Amino acid sequence: MVDELMLQALKEQRVSLAALAARLALWAHPKVHRRLLALHGSAAMFPNVRQARPERGERPGQRRDGILLDDDCHALAAITSAVGLPQSVLAGFAVCHVWPEAASKTSGHTAVANLVLLPRSLASWVRDEPEIGAALQYRAFSLYRWCPANAPARPEGYPRRWRAPCADPLDPQRDPALSLWLPERRRRPLAERLRRWSANPGSSVHRILALLCWLPEGVPRPALLRQVVEATGSNNPAALLHAMMTERGNAYGEILEERNGWIRIRDDLRFSVMALPWRGVARAAGEPRVGRVAVDA
Repeated sequence: MVDELMLQALKEQRVSLAALAARLALWAHPKVHRRLLALHGSAAMFPNVRQARPERGERPGQRRDGILLDDDCHALAAITSAVGLPQSVLAGFAVCHVWPEAASKTSGHTAVANLVLLPRSLASWVRDEPEIGAALQYRAFSLYRWCPANAPARPEGYPRRWRAPCADPLDPQRDPALSLWLPERRRRPLAERLRRWSANPGSSVHRILALLCWLPEGVPRPALLRQVVEATGSNNPAALLHAMMTERGNAYGEILEERNGWIRIRDDLRFSVMALPWRGVARAAGEPRVGRVAVDA
């Protein structure tokens, strides 16, 4: 009801919906898209995941021929990782597929070039308001030079001014691996520690991050505790995980978070973790190999 009233009011005031999207849309930096292509030859962050099609009897969580069927969980994880911002900052935003039809394919569902963050009300109008969809498609193609089919034409009334893409999560000037919303005293030490842990496959932290790297939904706490014991031989896996979820004392730092009993890498850190090499990475969703990607790629 509220969304419909808002849309009606904007049209009555002759507010351009495309111009509104231009000022409010949050895009990933084009370098993130190029790194994904270099990482595993696909624009998708999770190449073996696609959107479920309920009209064909598909449900999120099912697997078809090795492909994980998703709602928008992996798509949201992909774009939040790519912009490098914590979900607390992104409250009120929703993930939106620029080309909705491409979400039913593994090449498009989690492709950063096919994803944008919009305020929830605006995102709900994309499918029904051609003005917004056409503008978003041309903007996305201009940024990433990627599209699922034919290149879009510049639409009439295309906005001249757009919000610049979010900073590259791996930009040294931004401080690689970490969000600007973390205080400087916490950002730099954790970034340096991530690189050290990546270079030390024998460390417990390395092995835990390898278990979680490609699993945006995370792992249930009981299952992860068992996996941590198997991977590290630790007699106190709960203490290990706790030390990766706090900055207090001599803890490792806030790398992981727990939601509803599931433990995962924080969304704003995931792409930065993915860009480092981790041995023994879990591939439950058929994810590709993991390798380091050049920062200036």
